[in-house]
Amino acid sequence: SDIRGSKTRQTATSKPTAPKHNGTAYVLTCGKLSVRKSATTMSRKVGEYYKGQTFYVIRWQGNWAQLESGNWMCAKKYCRRAD
Repeated sequence: SDIRGSKTRQTATSKPTAPKHNGTAYVLTCGKLSVRKSATTMSRKVGEYYKGQTFYVIRWQGNWAQLESGNWMCAKKYCRRAD
């Protein structure tokens, strides 16, 4: 019988990479804002962001931010760029 130790191959541990996002990162500065399907308060609400949460904006249309998901949030005066 063959009595060889198992050779364990050690590889350098790589750092996990941050997920890729589209757009510029912003942080919400107010209590809560609604995410909507289109850039109007009459459109369907599809989610919310809370103070301190980060979101990614791909474009601005007036006060409305189009998020990387394609949805919209009226956030112009309620956000700051994330560092």
